[in-house]
Amino acid sequence: MGSTDYIVGPAGQRFTPGDETALADAFERLIENYDTHYDAIPDHLERFAPETIEKNSQIGITTLHR
Repeated sequence: MGSTDYIVGPAGQRFTPGDETALADAFERLIENYDTHYDAIPDHLERFAPETIEKNSQIGITTLHR
């Protein structure tokens, strides 16, 4: 649950750390598709809601005990 892809998801853009050009390119993509990224925030944040985490952890526990 700690990968950048999982945390940022469709609400952002990935780039290579330390690469200023990659950061600038990612920022450009973010601006070009701002509405898409912005609209993704509420649904993406839902995966971090306490109820969702609790539900998913219960599913994982149930799966492990099968």
